[in-house]
Order: sequence, then structure tokens, then C-alpha cells
Amino acid sequence: MKTDSLTSACAFRRHLIGGFCSLGIGVVSLILAIVLPIVVRNEFAKALKASVLITSEDSTYFDTWAHGSKKTPTYMKYYIFNVTNSEDVLKGDLPILEERGPYAYREHKNKNEFQTIETSEDLLLKYIPQTYYVWDEEASGDVSEDDVFTAPSCAFWAIDNIFREPDYVGYQPLLVSSSQNAFNSTHSAPFITQTMKKLMWGYEDPLFALLPSALGLPKL
Repeated sequence: MKTDSLTSACAFRRHLIGGFCSLGIGVVSLILAIVLPIVVRNEFAKALKASVLITSEDSTYFDTWAHGSKKTPTYMKYYIFNVTNSEDVLKGDLPILEERGPYAYREHKNKNEFQTIETSEDLLLKYIPQTYYVWDEEASGDVSEDDVFTAPSCAFWAIDNIFREPDYVGYQPLLVSSSQNAFNSTHSAPFITQTMKKLMWGYEDPLFALLPSALGLPKL
């Protein structure tokens, strides 16, 4: 009888210990199932942020971000139309256009003058962007920046368009006389002849400087 009681007690104890172990394993598994994904996700987010986010010049991808155009070149190609019959256009004929190009430039984008700013919530990197273009002779082929074009004069036609506005109708005789004097003194005409480089990147037109101040017109 004692032996049977001892055997039963041992069996009960084993079952009890097994039950507690199973319960403990279940609780740990439940905790891991809830907590582990959160921890892994947070750690992954931190690692990803540290490797991708640009917070200083020592960041992993800083050079690619700041001077990406060196590794991945970007080209801008332009086609320009030349008016071949400008004199006939002034007589009422339709313009005949000659397309030329491509005129290719390589685009360079840089970020300079970096300054790290630490806020209560995040770390910021302040910078000044810079974009400029360099003529690419190889990509342009047979064309050149010095190619000459005949094109409508933006200044001439802008002045002509302003005079047609209702606000200036009553002053047209005076405006026409003054503008004609301005056209003559600056040797301006409805069409201009300029190099591709000046048409593309700008040139100084005396009309833009003379007429607004002389006639009290809005600055062009």
C-alpha cells in the first residue's frame, strides 16, 4: 500500500511539474509571439534608417546623394527652330522653320555647404543645392553652340503686345512714336539673329532696359 501511494505521489508530482513546464513554455511562447515581431521591426527600422537616412557627411550614401550626377549622368537635349524666311514673314507669308539639334548638355547637380541641425525630434541636414550644365560635344554631334539662328525678338513682340492692351489704347499715338524711336535707337527689329548659346542661356536686349523706364511700362 505504501509503495502504491508513493508511486501515485511521484506520478502526480511529475504531472504537476510537467503541467507547470508546459504552462511556462506556453506563456514564454506567447510573450515571444507578441514582443519579438515588435522588437525585430523596430531594430530593422533603426538599421534601415541608419543606412539610408542622410544625417551627416559620414552617412553611408552621402556621396551618392550629394553628387549623384557624377555616377548617373543626366543629359538635356534641345532642338531649336530657325526662321529661314523672316523678310517674307514681315510681308505676310507664313514662316518656314528649320529644325536643328540636338544641342546636348550634361546636367550636374550638387549639394554644398552642409550644416547639421539637431532638433528635439530629429536630426536635420541643411544644404545649398547647385545645378549647372556643361556643353557635351560628343552627344551633340555635328551642331555647335555657335550656330546662328534667326528667331522672333521677344522684346520687340512683348512691347507690341503691351501696346494692344486696353489700358494703353488712349496713349497709342504717343506710345507708337516713342517705341519707334526706341526701336531705331537700339536697332531693334521683329526678328533677331543670335547664336544658339545666347538663345539658350540668355542675352542682353537693349529694349528690355530702355522702354520700361522711358514709357513707364511694367518691367519686362
